[in-house]
Amino acid sequence: MKNRIGFLIGIYLAALLLGITAGCTKEKCVVCPPEQPPAEKEYYFLYSYGFNNWVYTYSTKTGQIIDSVKYPGYPFWDVRFSKDGKYAYYAGGGSIWITDFATGDTVAITEGYGGWLSLSSDGRYLLLSGARVLKLLEIPSLNVVYQKDDGRLWLNGAVHPSKNVAYVPIKGVDSLLMIDFRTSTIRDFAVPLFRSDGTLVRATNAVVSKDGRTVIISGGIRVQLRDAETFQLLREYYPGRNTAYPHPDGVRVFFLQEKDFTIGQPAEVWELNLRTLLMTRVLGGEDFIAYSPYFALTPTDMDFTPDGKYAFIISGVAGQEFGAGTILKLDCSTYKIVDAIYPSLGISNWIRINPREVKGGE
Repeated sequence: MKNRIGFLIGIYLAALLLGITAGCTKEKCVVCPPEQPPAEKEYYFLYSYGFNNWVYTYSTKTGQIIDSVKYPGYPFWDVRFSKDGKYAYYAGGGSIWITDFATGDTVAITEGYGGWLSLSSDGRYLLLSGARVLKLLEIPSLNVVYQKDDGRLWLNGAVHPSKNVAYVPIKGVDSLLMIDFRTSTIRDFAVPLFRSDGTLVRATNAVVSKDGRTVIISGGIRVQLRDAETFQLLREYYPGRNTAYPHPDGVRVFFLQEKDFTIGQPAEVWELNLRTLLMTRVLGGEDFIAYSPYFALTPTDMDFTPDGKYAFIISGVAGQEFGAGTILKLDCSTYKIVDAIYPSLGISNWIRINPREVKGGE
């Protein structure tokens, strides 16, 4: 009898202990279901097909077209968004203009040629490069506060993420122009670019890491990391790669390598970790098997969702003459392609994601 009572007491205590440890609320002792991953956030991105003047707005979550607009001419060469996603800044067709992204209303417009835009961190200035006239425009008036026109071609520049300093490469010149506009007296000066062996090097693109500590120079024979304050050479990578794309986590930087049939260069996506300083290939042609060779991996531009979970890559430039193109959705944690969008018409030069999260019912 005693054994039976002891056995029952043991069962009761075990059940009680299980209820305490398994209960997920004080009100009710139940076994909690497995924790579900957070729902994917939704953003909108712009995809411009210049050959027929259409601009499409896509959902990053569903891959569906949300809106489309046909321009009277080539839509634009570049577009950027304000930090809150309310305003869009465009360059193209001899004009620079600002619109309210939700309504499409024009806020300001001015004349100017350029193919690359960069916003200052305080949202007060817009750098226009990628043209023979380099301009710094005031927002929202688009008044010119700085201009440099000496016959040289100013390539893809960038503004520092936390201070009003810009870095602009110069075509065919072994130096970088720095523009300091932290005060009303704007100064500029050229900084020579040397390789680690002391020889000069050229570049076509400059970006700054999210923490503002490192300038990443690419597009030439080398990829260089330089101290943003002293401009001291920190690290060098060979071969050189195209535009650098800093990830929102501030640690990773991505590079795209287009396929070159003439020299047998494969299409690839590379990642540079700014902590470990390791350059790693994360995507190759074998990772995306398209139903037609014209849609195969040939990356030309990319952008990230603001939460950093996904990258969207424009690919398929090999099929440009045939109106082919692909938008690849890359999971930035697994480096797996999780979706492929096939626009009905052609490919775009750029892809830009609006940082404003789309809420239900919008």
